Amino acid sequence: MAAWTSNTSRRVYAAWGGSGSDNIVYFSCFDGKAWDYPEALAFIQTALSPSLACYDGEIMVSWKELASDKLYRMLYNADGNPIMKEPHELRWRGESGLIPALAELDGVIYAAWKAKGDSRDLWHSSWSRGEQRFAPVRVIPDVPTRAAPSLARWRNGLAVGWVDEENEKSSLFKVGGRE
Repeated sequence: MAAWTSNTSRRVYAAWGGSGSDNIVYFSCFDGKAWDYPEALAFIQTALSPSLACYDGEIMVSWKELASDKLYRMLYNADGNPIMKEPHELRWRGESGLIPALAELDGVIYAAWKAKGDSRDLWHSSWSRGEQRFAPVRVIPDVPTRAAPSLARWRNGLAVGWVDEENEKSSLFKVGGRE
């Protein structure tokens, strides 16, 4: 499965994991006319597709390390070249075995993820330029889902969305933006 994001220059970016034993993540950009040739992203090897978000002309990529349950983030420029010298490990309470969803709103990157194991909690946090770490983690308690959440713009803000497995319906929880 591919991850998608776009920026204000109307470019669409995609990243996806290889197939079979290929654990490299590939990156490409669509400029409105054609897709760039896919390039391997430096530092990333994972069996799962990453998540992406455009931020101030850069692209934040998040992924789960191939050999462990550790989650990482890395900033790349619009050509897929690393901006940071090395990936930063994401260490959050309620760590997940799933990739966190990423989205940008008003210059802030938001992340949402499913807690590890049998927990029924979803967690969310935010990050903005100049910060070394994500903000303190907040919980959305007792969410009846085993799947990873999504982030989407909703009502002048950003919402975490998930499928409620007990009631077989979709649910939203606003995490950022204006009222």
